[in-house]
Amino acid sequence: MLKALSLVNCFGVEKLAYRFSLVLPCNSLQSLSIRNCPGVGNATLAIVGRLCPKLTHLELSGLRRITDEGLFPLVQNYEAGLVKVNLRGCVNVTDKSESNHL
Repeated sequence: MLKALSLVNCFGVEKLAYRFSLVLPCNSLQSLSIRNCPGVGNATLAIVGRLCPKLTHLELSGLRRITDEGLFPLVQNYEAGLVKVNLRGCVNVTDKSESNHL
């Protein structure tokens, strides 16, 4: 019944997310923080969206490979509704993403 998970300075987490997506939904996770993990991109966000439908707090910090196109589907699919989102250092996420979808 994991409620919160923080991944910081991770390498290879995108491969781990794909493997977990095949077998391990994380229905109880409410808070997820992924900071400075260089391999995390839009494909990883899609997996997170499928695995963790009840997130209310999401921190994606320093992830240069995520874009508006990867973020839109993620934030639109949450059952509980996101209460807090931090996108600090995500240089390829624009104001368009923040004003239209968050």
